[in-house]
Amino acid sequence: MAPVSYHEANGLVAGYVCAACWGPLSAHPVDDGVDIHCGECGAATPGFVSMRYTEKRKSESLAQYYLARKALREAVPWFFPAKKVPDQLLKDLGY
Repeated sequence: MAPVSYHEANGLVAGYVCAACWGPLSAHPVDDGVDIHCGECGAATPGFVSMRYTEKRKSESLAQYYLARKALREAVPWFFPAKKVPDQLLKDLGY
């Protein structure tokens, strides 16, 4: 990516994340401006996405996770056994 101005760099670092890993961005001064890199991917950053987009996708994914977990619990009940109280666990262990 071509270097950007200091003003643009502040906006990018504050409101955007790496498009590949959603990691934070960092600014690195160069001769003709500022290079923006991902802290995780480094200079191989494919692009940027807004933090608002990532928060929206995370909330959608969390909702899908809860629906899938509920469906799995209904389909395979032995996969999620009922929780026991500590007294019952000790009794099962022979104490």
